Amino acid sequence: MRRSEPGGKRASFSTVSSITNTHLSGALLLIARVVWLALIIPCLGFFIAGLPVYYQQLQRPCLSTTTCGDLNGALLAQDFHALTSAGFSVSEYAALFTIFFALIAAIGCVVGFLLFWRRSDDWLALLAAFYLVISGITSSNNSIYALAHTYPILDLPLGLMYFLAQVSFGVFLLFFPNGRLAPRWMGLILLLLIVYAFFDNLPFRGLSFDVNWPGWVYL
Repeated sequence: MRRSEPGGKRASFSTVSSITNTHLSGALLLIARVVWLALIIPCLGFFIAGLPVYYQQLQRPCLSTTTCGDLNGALLAQDFHALTSAGFSVSEYAALFTIFFALIAAIGCVVGFLLFWRRSDDWLALLAAFYLVISGITSSNNSIYALAHTYPILDLPLGLMYFLAQVSFGVFLLFFPNGRLAPRWMGLILLLLIVYAFFDNLPFRGLSFDVNWPGWVYL
């Protein structure tokens, strides 16, 4: 038993030290919190502003399968006819989709803000909180997508949101659980992820990387 104690203490100390590597304090903690809020609050504003736009767009039939792009829930004229024939109104259909995606975003936001409130002194937890919130509002082509196609001037900031969502998720996975890249060559994977996310989302994700680039580059 005595022999196991030193080893156990060393293991415990190693575990604690690896966790504390992700902790923030002082001015760095304040900057991290301010940057987090400065990025998240505008993203939430765009999402909320896009909900009525999304609701209205779902009530307009697409002229073809390409007219509405990848807007989630968009229907062709014949689909509208089938919907009304089944006893559902177009407004009910649009409201159902809008509420559904709003609830998904709300779940991510609640968990993300809870992490921010309780563990924002840990940059890895702060990153997880950021991803939970921003993925909840960008994971499906609904509110944000509808807003960008209605107001093309917003292409760049909204494309940046999708870019940050992809990169934050990749960074979190690569640095979890102790804030270190292991092995170090995983940094190359991180670089490739950033390059991919950049070309896939900027100025906006409508210019999809896998459509506009050669297949071998996408692969």
